Amino acid sequence: MITWGAYNFQNMISKEKQTLLVNNRDKFNDFQQQNFQSLPFLMQSYLQKVGAKNHQLIQSMQCDQLCMLRISPDSDWIPCKASHLATLNDPGFIWQLKSQGGKMPLEGRDYYMRGKGAMLISAFSLVPMVNAYNDQIDHSAAIRYLAEMIWYPPAMMRGYVTWKELDKNILQATFKYDENQVHATFHFDNNGLITKINADRYYQSSKTTVLKPWSAEIDPDSYKSFEGILIPTRAKLIWTLEDGPFEWFKVNITNATFN
Repeated sequence: MITWGAYNFQNMISKEKQTLLVNNRDKFNDFQQQNFQSLPFLMQSYLQKVGAKNHQLIQSMQCDQLCMLRISPDSDWIPCKASHLATLNDPGFIWQLKSQGGKMPLEGRDYYMRGKGAMLISAFSLVPMVNAYNDQIDHSAAIRYLAEMIWYPPAMMRGYVTWKELDKNILQATFKYDENQVHATFHFDNNGLITKINADRYYQSSKTTVLKPWSAEIDPDSYKSFEGILIPTRAKLIWTLEDGPFEWFKVNITNATFN
């Protein structure tokens, strides 16, 4: 049964990836590119520094990740492996996670496709523990796509995202696609690299789902070049809750390819 469950889970993801890539291909002639000179100087500098300006026609990105995850501030860290596919013409992603430890084998999949998000976590690839798709998931998935543009920076020049300077080292990004419109602030260090992203995302507790401050802290020493594009490879995600910060996810990118 476990083997059958794993096969079905992987088959589902393969079909979703195929749909995501077909949607992206269909949008190849439709996507809008921003005028580079119209971007804030801080963003122009960043895109030149990471090599995105010379790779504006990239359509998708895939990467492999080593992760650490925990579900509550007092729970143990669970080591995981993940794969991530993101598309740029028709903005979307599919992220697959598989635990490498913990009390039971877990497999998860998040996606954002055509403005809709979904989250699925299963035990033994069979028993759904989380199976969520609603307006709050759509909102959070859109913010995730926006924040993860650090891994596919040519998306930062597409027409679905706009930039506004808030301070000499801070830009506000607005991502608008389909019915989604979300915002995040990107913080840059003195070398012009993104080191932190802040947004409000929906946090689900045992009783309710509410907007909470969320941040991604990026290691500026982790930037590495893959196929001529410089991306950060280490980051940690933190919720700011009433009891204090809750660091719940760490990620390390081991490989990335662009098409």
